[in-house]
Amino acid sequence: MKRLLAIVAAIVVLGALLFSAPALLISTDAARARIETQLSAWFGARVRVGAPPRLSVLPRLSLGLDDVSLQGRGWSLTNARLTARLDLSALLGGTTRLASLAIDNPTIRIAAPLEERPQAAYAAGRALQRILRHPLTVSNASVAIGETEEPVLRDMTLRLAASGDGASVRGAFLFDDQRVEATLSLANTSVLAGEGAGSVIATLNAPLASLRIEGMVGEGGAPRLAGTFAASTSDLRGLMRRLGYALIGDAAFGVAAISGTGSASFSALELDAARVELDGNAGEGRLALSDGSLRPRLEGTLAFERLDFSPYLEELRGFSRAGTPGPDWVRAPMFQLLSGADIDLRLSAASLVAGALETGPSAVSLLLRDGDLSVNLSETQVAGGTGALTVRARPEAENGYAATAMLIGEDLALTDMPLPEGGPQVAAGRVGGRLDVTARGATLLELAQGYAGTLTVDAEAVEVGGGDLDAAMGGLLAGEAGAEAGSRSRFETVAARLQVDAERLQVSRLDVLTARHRLDLAGSIARADAGLAMRGALSERRADAAEADASPAKAMPVLVRGTLLAPRLLPDMTGLTGPPAR
Repeated sequence: MKRLLAIVAAIVVLGALLFSAPALLISTDAARARIETQLSAWFGARVRVGAPPRLSVLPRLSLGLDDVSLQGRGWSLTNARLTARLDLSALLGGTTRLASLAIDNPTIRIAAPLEERPQAAYAAGRALQRILRHPLTVSNASVAIGETEEPVLRDMTLRLAASGDGASVRGAFLFDDQRVEATLSLANTSVLAGEGAGSVIATLNAPLASLRIEGMVGEGGAPRLAGTFAASTSDLRGLMRRLGYALIGDAAFGVAAISGTGSASFSALELDAARVELDGNAGEGRLALSDGSLRPRLEGTLAFERLDFSPYLEELRGFSRAGTPGPDWVRAPMFQLLSGADIDLRLSAASLVAGALETGPSAVSLLLRDGDLSVNLSETQVAGGTGALTVRARPEAENGYAATAMLIGEDLALTDMPLPEGGPQVAAGRVGGRLDVTARGATLLELAQGYAGTLTVDAEAVEVGGGDLDAAMGGLLAGEAGAEAGSRSRFETVAARLQVDAERLQVSRLDVLTARHRLDLAGSIARADAGLAMRGALSERRADAAEADASPAKAMPVLVRGTLLAPRLLPDMTGLTGPPAR
């Protein structure tokens, strides 16, 4: 009986020693100093533990640390709570060794300048490589960039686990209103420190967008990732807004995707074989995105089977009229709209679509540098003829902009051109012309409401269904009532020169030749309602070509009133004060 009691007492004493030994072996100050030293070595950062350690024996031997902060090269971690599971055998041997680490509620800040972030990332990667020797979990973390108080990523949870030379990371975080699921698989953790080589697979999946990268890092000693890249979004405009970039317009820039093979570094992505899809347009070629010293830079050469600009042109309709409400972006400073990125894109398409117009093979270049925008559509087949377009918008002093545009069309078939609905039906005719426009203003709205330009038009063999204007003009010269312009017309030639602005079209010259008559007009066309206010002379053409330069046999002054779609040709009675003299 005495022997049994002795055995029981020995067991109780031994159990008490096992439970009390960690507390005896770890004094508060010693534990804090040891943990700070070990974490400093693991993270490659200065570690401060602001509160006394808390030791727990059950269910596992662990040490809790509150108010932990780390300061690394270009990054910091503050206000964290760390729970370190300790190796009991090492502890009994007089050393402190962590079996696993859990970090809760940290605020991670990336404060390195842009040019120093690759070095800061490698420093953090070396710390992560050391930590990955043991399991690590992170919960309820937030990530901030620079000096901003508002975190970019919130509610982050990560679980890191080592596997031989490699490791895997799984987790999730909240970006704006998007819950993002993330995975990372490394065949060799040394690539985190910019050393060695190994395969990498990374994925991000959110309701709005997804990203997948798969390739090799460090191959050939280069600190780049070479492989395949794929990203897609159901709403590019919404994604860019969440990333801090505002795209022009309200409706376009929806479904988008980019994929291809190439390489990526900390500051650039280059796809030598890229496929780009945007709003139903799909193109292939080369694309590169880099983080320049002042702003991001996008450049590339892409070929499309069909390139439809209609959704983007639709964004520009309607707001240019005075008093018409428009979106906020049309009132934003032009330099603000155009200085967010540098762009150099060369686009080619077998068919280019702009509203009702569709061209043949076309080439478009878009160059945006330091807020200076140039767009060029080289000569292309359109409406049975050819057309070309050049646009330039360059910044001037005091944040103003000077804009110019030139549109040229040659030998265009009127029947293939988009004409206003409700007007006379054009049955035949060829036309050519040139439009030159200049504008100055600080916003797009000011440019659209303050432009001026000249338009020259020359047409021949024009036929408009509905009546015989030649006969109507003959009736007017003969004093016969009831003949109206604006019905069926056949014109040998039409030549016009106009000055255009946001309010009206000033017609300095309009010469119309029919088989038997000539109509010379000048005046204006209101932009608001297409109202006509023109006057000139109607004359009868000489039947004998040899007498073409002689005075007309019959002539009279005329007015043109009504609208552009329903014009009325009237005798001009201005200056008549009484009955004709006998």
